[in-house]
Amino acid sequence: MQPERAFLDSGGPFAHTAVAYGSDSGFLRLVQPLIAGALREGRRILVVAGERGLDLIGDAFGTDTRLIDRRPSGKWYAHPTRTLAAFHDYIRRRERPLVLGEPVWTGWTERQAREWIRYESVLNAAFAGIPVSLWCLYDETLALDHVPRTHPTELSDAGLRRSEPAMSPRSGSRRRGTTSPSPTRPRPRWSPTSPWGSWDDCARSSPTTRTGWACGATWSPRSC
Repeated sequence: MQPERAFLDSGGPFAHTAVAYGSDSGFLRLVQPLIAGALREGRRILVVAGERGLDLIGDAFGTDTRLIDRRPSGKWYAHPTRTLAAFHDYIRRRERPLVLGEPVWTGWTERQAREWIRYESVLNAAFAGIPVSLWCLYDETLALDHVPRTHPTELSDAGLRRSEPAMSPRSGSRRRGTTSPSPTRPRPRWSPTSPWGSWDDCARSSPTTRTGWACGATWSPRSC
């Protein structure tokens, strides 16, 4: 049974899984079965990754790559609000799509890194109950300690396993054993706001209301 199928059969229509890889071969070993399974089922596939990851997928799938929507991480992960809106727009137009995304974790200030961690947590509320498989790709060398707390499940060479209890979108964390990332290019500043009275209110709302509000108002830009 494919890893994705095994989880969906036991965990419901929504999956948000961290995929930890340590090499090019490890990347393909974990990602290739997911994409191949979705291609066999005729599902739409979105892959947002760095240049190296997109090239590896292109080489692995050859002519079938035309059936995969590929986007560069640097442009897709420009701002939490726009990223969440872009994923929402893609997902709502397709039936149970497979979505693989590799966030950018270098070049951020400490504050910006915390907001992207909150974004990871918000995904669990924004897309809960919606038939979509979200797989977040992570290079193991980055040692991101928030990953087990923002993703209900983790996939690695050791297999698929449940993670720690999910963290609140209001909390944050810094990378294990590192100092705050230094910026490499200008980024917009933003502050987290909630359109609901609380994040519990968000979780209790309907999927349509939840995703619409999350994409439009979860982050309030101060300057862009």
